[in-house]
Amino acid sequence: RTELIAVQFVRRYARMFKGTELEEDVDNVFKKIEGTLDPKHYRMLARLDRLFIPTMKGVKDYTSPKTAAIIDTLANAILQGRSCRTSYLSFSDDQLKELRLDPLHFFEHNGGLYLFARALGRADVRMYALERFLSVEMTGDGYEYPKGFDPVRRLESTFTIFDEETPTTFRIRFSAGRAKYIAERRWAKGQKIEKEADGLIIFTMTTMGRWDVIRWLL
Repeated sequence: RTELIAVQFVRRYARMFKGTELEEDVDNVFKKIEGTLDPKHYRMLARLDRLFIPTMKGVKDYTSPKTAAIIDTLANAILQGRSCRTSYLSFSDDQLKELRLDPLHFFEHNGGLYLFARALGRADVRMYALERFLSVEMTGDGYEYPKGFDPVRRLESTFTIFDEETPTTFRIRFSAGRAKYIAERRWAKGQKIEKEADGLIIFTMTTMGRWDVIRWLL
């Protein structure tokens, strides 16, 4: 029962890929799972479909065949350790850039897919939004994974995903009415909460993404 609940949870939260080939692949996997179940567990799985209701507000659209093909090419390049020739529309300076990238990992943030990749001639690893790639072509050239790069640690060091700055330590006083909502979540690695009189708290964290923190507070 608990395993069926777990797989149904995964299925519902794959809905950000609604209308794409990936959604079809996920559905096909579940059809195979359903085919192995006895009648009792098959009925249970059908009932579990009502257990989780995913919220799809703000989810990015990956339904176009072109975007699906780009994701597929990048996935193959990651698995084979191959570099790619790409055209990428940068929102920061509104420029179309021709980039030679070593794709490393996909990750999800706020209903969108992003890519960790290293550009030719650069030592650092940067983040790229999947929907801003206009074209991707896998080359026959391999690459070596960057030494010392830890994607989990990289994401943990930022408040959202933006990290092109020096970490900042924030000390924020929250009123009693807000304090209980702040205390029930993990906002940053190593965060600390000090309780004061009348239910107030001092929330301390060190993170990158200064303007994201300011927007969050506002």
